[in-house]
Amino acid sequence: QVFRRAINMQGNYAEAHLNLGYMLHQTGRVDKALAAFDRTVKRKPDLGEGWNSIGSIYFLTKRLDEAVNAYQKALAAEPNNAIFHNSYGCVLCEQKKYEQSIAHLQRAIQLDSDFVPAYINMGKSLRMMRRFDEAIATFKKAVEMDPDNVETLNSLGHTLNRAGEPIEAIEYFKRALEIDPDHIQALNNACVASNSCRQYQEAIKYCKRALELKPDFPEAHLSLGLTMLRLGEYPEGWAEYDWRWECESESWWRQEFPEPRWEGQDIQGKKVLLHWEQGFGDVLQFIRYAPMVAERGGRISVICQHSLMRLMSLVPCVDEVSPAGEKPSEFDYCIPIVSLAKLFKTTVETIPNDLPYLFPADEDVEVWKRRLGPAKGLRVGLVWAGSLTGSSFKRNRITLETLNPLLSVDGAEFFSLQVGEVTREIAEVPTGTITDLSPHLNDFADTAAAISQMDMVISIDTAVVHLAGGMGKDLRVMLTSACDWRWMIDRTDSPWYPTAKLYRQQTHNDWADVIEEITVDLRAKVAESKSS
Repeated sequence: QVFRRAINMQGNYAEAHLNLGYMLHQTGRVDKALAAFDRTVKRKPDLGEGWNSIGSIYFLTKRLDEAVNAYQKALAAEPNNAIFHNSYGCVLCEQKKYEQSIAHLQRAIQLDSDFVPAYINMGKSLRMMRRFDEAIATFKKAVEMDPDNVETLNSLGHTLNRAGEPIEAIEYFKRALEIDPDHIQALNNACVASNSCRQYQEAIKYCKRALELKPDFPEAHLSLGLTMLRLGEYPEGWAEYDWRWECESESWWRQEFPEPRWEGQDIQGKKVLLHWEQGFGDVLQFIRYAPMVAERGGRISVICQHSLMRLMSLVPCVDEVSPAGEKPSEFDYCIPIVSLAKLFKTTVETIPNDLPYLFPADEDVEVWKRRLGPAKGLRVGLVWAGSLTGSSFKRNRITLETLNPLLSVDGAEFFSLQVGEVTREIAEVPTGTITDLSPHLNDFADTAAAISQMDMVISIDTAVVHLAGGMGKDLRVMLTSACDWRWMIDRTDSPWYPTAKLYRQQTHNDWADVIEEITVDLRAKVAESKSS
């Protein structure tokens, strides 16, 4: 009322409109606050606080381009204002313009070295760029300056977990929860990190507490689902895992179609679209359900990433394949491919694992036979690193040099099935140790044909595992201590891939035992092949 009286007395008093806007914003009346801030800058166009406040409203309401424009005007009015640089850095981060974001956040810190929010926001931008070491150092600086800031503790823990350091991450989540036991983001993140540390009952406890506080919290449902799947509790796991469609963090792959979702209705004579989700491995693993859909009388259309299209067209029962990003031909029902497991009420005992269900093209196989020529020993296809863009890249990889004990096994002939930048490591091992096949691997159909010529595939947990497993190849999988849910816990076999053997890290980030065990097994396999 004081500000309104001031405005009534002197309508051109810009600061009164500004302060009224602050009060309206604090009480949740966002539209009226924006109107007050607009009146502010109309009366005083060079008042940076007015433009910054307008930007904050636009940022809050996801009108990012308008927020950028407002923040730019704030900085034009006051180019050395740390708060305005921080605000602009935030919206640039939201727009995925991370380098520009970091530049403005660094400027904010130069102007005010004690400005904690700028450190927090810079840490977030660095994390999004996967510059984890820098992000961790930045968050630790913020924690040092404000040790009881729950948001900072949670962000630091989240970044440590993303960087493959779940043990340290949990310590920061615990600190955050000591201050605020009901912080649902910290509870969910503690669940994720506890899974990575194989503390599964702790993970369930954190998730269930988060869901007590917020029953419709999708990230906690997803985290609980992943935990239950890892433990082999599939009925509950699939139900919780369905919440992935509500998670903002999963929006990068999410697709929506106007056609109805298939939930078990009669599909006799109908066309069902199985659409890709998440990574290549998910499509390769769950396309095994295609024959079960066909048994219900449905014709099957698949939409998937371009590099999977040729291989998917070779799957029995698949009638047509469309590339992701393009509109598929008409269909009656659709279903995300991983959700087939829930629809068919899959348990550990009922996983459809008739192998093979993935096949290379006959003509491609002939090309690879000629390309590789006669075998000189036991042929081993090798993959040692996951995707450079995957969230677990740092921990889901081994350097090729570290695999020297394996590569030195007499009587084995090694072929790299690796693609991408990591293939440069081949030049760092002695010439002739491993043959680089990457120049000929243009899509997964090419990789399948190459695998058909291998006696064995040894791989880190990547899409190649699902391809080789789906082909029924002798498969050896090297797993981190915090491996994916589909490998369950403590098993050396997989109900998804009966021809696979699993080798697990016993100590976090230590591959020595895995390499030693797999090397012993490979020597035995070579000896067996020589005697047969």
